[in-house]
Amino acid sequence: MGSYSVVLAPMGAILAADYTLVKHAKIDVPELYNKPHGIYRYSRGINWRSAVALVCAIGPNLPGMINAINPAINIGGAKYIYAIADIFGMVVGASVHVMLSYMFPDATSEIDYNLSAEEALLLRGATVPNDENTDEEKRFPEEVVRKVFGSSTMPERQSLSAASDDQGK
Repeated sequence: MGSYSVVLAPMGAILAADYTLVKHAKIDVPELYNKPHGIYRYSRGINWRSAVALVCAIGPNLPGMINAINPAINIGGAKYIYAIADIFGMVVGASVHVMLSYMFPDATSEIDYNLSAEEALLLRGATVPNDENTDEEKRFPEEVVRKVFGSSTMPERQSLSAASDDQGK
């Protein structure tokens, strides 16, 4: 079970550091699913900064993991790093990822807005009820539309129920 933490702890720390420290909690959710041309595509689908950080965090723990599997193999003091694999992996993985992201930023994935899935539907012209108790519809803020698209023109709106009826036909 300890070998899971060798990989999972750095992965979790890299994801958390990327979201909070690198992206500053600004994510374009629909772009996460835009595989061929999305802003989070990176180089052939791999963020090399994250991959390097993962290797740097996992590498020093491998001798300890080998020793845990076969105690007959003498690895010296490396078993002590493996004893704190979770903490070591999180600190090294997050630190290396943040450092590489600031040294070599990816300009295509740097955005200054946050776009949720609901907001993306609103941008595409759908309307959603503003509150369960009212008949008002939620509209997308015009200043964000200008920031994302460069103009304040909005597409023709239709309700979510009408949009789902059109898809069923």
